[in-house]
This record gives sequence, structure tokens and C-alpha cells, in this order.
Amino acid sequence: MFEPANDRYLAYNAARADQRFIPASTFKIPNALIGLEVGSIADEKEVFRWDGKPVVRDLWELTSQTLATGMAAASCGCSRRSRAALGRERMDEWIESELEYGNRDIRGGIELFWLCGVGRWRISAKEQVDFPSRARGRGRPR
Repeated sequence: MFEPANDRYLAYNAARADQRFIPASTFKIPNALIGLEVGSIADEKEVFRWDGKPVVRDLWELTSQTLATGMAAASCGCSRRSRAALGRERMDEWIESELEYGNRDIRGGIELFWLCGVGRWRISAKEQVDFPSRARGRGRPR
């Protein structure tokens, strides 16, 4: 946690909070923000239809989900389709320049760079905590 009033971080394990790990499902938040910002996701009510491909969780096989129901179900389908619509080049631009998110290495393909240990992208818990303030345009906490 970052405590703005006291300008300090609070961590259960400070050393681990600085270690970088694959973002996994935590990336669904910035992915949704990017998608909404650039228009690859129209709004929270846009319907994402399941493409019929096998998925890990039965809940993801709903015939349609909105951004809200997809986030609640931790559905990769909604975020996958919004990333595909955005494309690798624009995603790279957002991760690199706009959000300054983690080590900014999104090699590994637009589908999996953030998941399953396939990609090289990593972010620390401390960087995750800093992300919302950068996304709001307020700059990085000290």
C-alpha cells in the first residue's frame, strides 16, 4: 500500500514487494483502461461473445459477457479480444510510454505476454501500487 498522507509505502514483505513477477490477471485492470481509452472497448456495457474455443474455466464460456461480468469472472476472453483489437504496436506504446508499466517488455505475443510465464514482462507489487496514480496523470509516488 502507498499512504499518500504520510508519503510512505506499507508492505508485509518489503523485499518481495520490490521483486518483479508476471502480471497475470492484475493486467486486466490496465488492459481495460487502455481499451476504454483507445476505443477497442466501447464501454462497460459492450458485449463480448465467447468464440467457442476451449477455455480453462466453465464460467468463461458464457455466450456473452460485458466488461463488468468478465472482470468479475476473471475472464481472459474479454481482455483477449480487446488486446487483439488494439494490436501489438499500440499496446506497446501504451505500456512503454503512457503507463510506464513494469519492465515494459511485452514480447511473447499479444495473446500471452502478460500470462502463463510465456512473456518476459514483469512488474513488482510496488509498481502495481504506483500504477493508478500514473494512470490518473498525477505522476509517480515518491
